[in-house]
Amino acid sequence: MTFEEIYEKEKEKAGGSRPIEWMQGVAVAAIVSTETVYHWGLGWRTPSKSAACLVAKHLDIPAEQLFPKRGGEQ
Repeated sequence: MTFEEIYEKEKEKAGGSRPIEWMQGVAVAAIVSTETVYHWGLGWRTPSKSAACLVAKHLDIPAEQLFPKRGGEQ
């Protein structure tokens, strides 16, 4: 499951709005802002390799699975 898919699932759990608590947990783990996590969730941006590794550890999902390379990004 990709990060975008997980974000959408969390969004559904939150009644269709931003899953703020989940985003805050990811943001703290990756040492980024919740706005950055939001952008990752929408696929607008991709994390640095170090941030992707921190998120992967937090979610216990391989970084390659969470953030598959798209057009040379990452």
